[in-house]
Amino acid sequence: METQKREYSLFTAVAMIVGIVIGSGIFFKSDDMLNYTGGNVGLAALIFCIASFTIIFGSLCFSQLAARTDKPGGPITYYNEFIGKRWAVMFGWFQTFVYYPTLTVILSWVTGIYFCSLFGLDWGFNGWIATGFAWFLICYGFNIASAKAGGRFQEIAVVIKLIPLFVVAIGGILLGDPVGVVLNPSPQAIEATKTLTWVAAIGPVAFS
Repeated sequence: METQKREYSLFTAVAMIVGIVIGSGIFFKSDDMLNYTGGNVGLAALIFCIASFTIIFGSLCFSQLAARTDKPGGPITYYNEFIGKRWAVMFGWFQTFVYYPTLTVILSWVTGIYFCSLFGLDWGFNGWIATGFAWFLICYGFNIASAKAGGRFQEIAVVIKLIPLFVVAIGGILLGDPVGVVLNPSPQAIEATKTLTWVAAIGPVAFS
């Protein structure tokens, strides 16, 4: 069997998956979830846990497919190896013209928003787009120049992303009243459980 060159370490690979699963949306989708649940924190947390649990099955599927082949290429390789070349080609075109362009535009736009917010820059929509596009070119450039440099940046970015999440979680537990909020919901939160509007909260979780 041909030995494939390993570009990334285990930590880099894990950082990539963590970075994909915990996307940028997790920082601004929480309020959308609470809007759909009428401010019911317990229900929002339950929906988040259910949606997160379903991700495990997708991960198991990919891990099983990856264990059956040593060829690079991800999903396209899995389609080609286990389903058929025609399906692999179709999925490849879908990624090229639909999935990756859409994902890139959204992530670049969000990056522009975060960058301007961080430095207090009131550049508006056009400024967000320009800033996001600039960061896109920067990231694209050093990923093309060096796979290891791109992997290292991924590791650093994931660590930086996880720090505020842990700080908020620990701070909320120690300084807040999570038990009281869950056990004593507001009238609006109780009313939200009487309809199926809260089901729409799954959407923000899926895109976070």
